[in-house]
Amino acid sequence: MKEDIEQFEEAFSMHTSGSVAECACGRVFWDSYNSGYYWENGERERLSESKTATSVPHSVERVVIDGIVYCMDCSCWHSKAERIIQWLRDNQTQVGQWYALEKRRLQFASNEVPIIEHCEVTSQSAEQDFERPISGLT
Repeated sequence: MKEDIEQFEEAFSMHTSGSVAECACGRVFWDSYNSGYYWENGERERLSESKTATSVPHSVERVVIDGIVYCMDCSCWHSKAERIIQWLRDNQTQVGQWYALEKRRLQFASNEVPIIEHCEVTSQSAEQDFERPISGLT
């Protein structure tokens, strides 16, 4: 099952990381190894002394399940991920059919978008567009 969790992490990762993050379960994880972060005065000391904060030797990554953000280093989300993985395996034919139907629906919708036959953009007009101030921002 470890490989399953690693695969799930890769697929559902937020693909961002940072110095500190709170997991949905309330545990806090912080990077005690890398020094390139901006820390508030005493923040690292408070984290290292905290009973609810866990130091990790790398940046803190997160995974999203059902719109809820979990820290990858926390195991609280593993059972939920394992249920989702099992559901996907048990229903792989139906999931594949759903994706085929979704592809067909999106292709049909894209066919409804009008095609612009001729649209010429010269570099001069593009440069003028970039130099023109955006209304409301000046």
